[in-house]
Amino acid sequence: MPDVIDFLVLRAQYHAAVERRWGPGDRFRCMIDDSWWTGMVVERTGGAEVETEAEAEAGAGEGAGNGPAAARRWAREAASHFLSLKVRWDNGEMERLSPWDLEPIDPNRLPQEPGGAVPVVAGELAALLRRDETHEWEPGACTTLASHVTQLMSLAVAEPFVAPVDLQLYPSYALVVAYPVDLSTVRARFENLFYRRPAAAQFDARYLASNAERFNKPHSPIVRQARLVTDLLLYIISNWQNVDVVVKYHELAASYHSSDDEPLATTLHKVS
Repeated sequence: MPDVIDFLVLRAQYHAAVERRWGPGDRFRCMIDDSWWTGMVVERTGGAEVETEAEAEAGAGEGAGNGPAAARRWAREAASHFLSLKVRWDNGEMERLSPWDLEPIDPNRLPQEPGGAVPVVAGELAALLRRDETHEWEPGACTTLASHVTQLMSLAVAEPFVAPVDLQLYPSYALVVAYPVDLSTVRARFENLFYRRPAAAQFDARYLASNAERFNKPHSPIVRQARLVTDLLLYIISNWQNVDVVVKYHELAASYHSSDDEPLATTLHKVS
């Protein structure tokens, strides 16, 4: 929406913004309508909240960073930063912003007149949109993975999962499966760089098996096929640099002859 700053924030941008610890007197710039507008932080409120005694005890039992209590603490802290900064724009107007709305001033890119703005250039926009993290893909990974998925789609075992389920043939599928996934969608997401990190692709891969088990009878042939395809896809994602899809398929298929009746939980993560 015009004149509205987005509040859907990538985790990397959130952490970078919070770590800057904006405070009174700090100069900043903010991107609005493809332009940089400048101002100064006047007041900071909110920030990390003190956890309750019950949350502290629960968190100690769960371990650092894990479990419901840790998730609640993180959510409380994130919420406390929202609109926690009172700022004065260089045109004199006052407003409340969040830390992730602000970027450090570039002394070489200042408006000619106080209260004015300068246009955002392509390099600046790219730097904001792409803050690489160590757990993200290496260059060329998604292109290679799309090719591997194409090989996987050519296998007979993958045929039921190549395209979205035909809802005219199976109208109840949409009522049973909330998050449909198929191999053509996974491949397209690799081709379009939709997956920013391996965990996102692995998330989709696991739904191939869980969706099949949810909709079909337990231990039916298509459920076993889905498990095999899921395990193969998970292996491909983790070993994309050096994997022979066909060889790995035959290796996994041989092991599945003795585990066809195992529950999904014991086979879904067999390969990682």
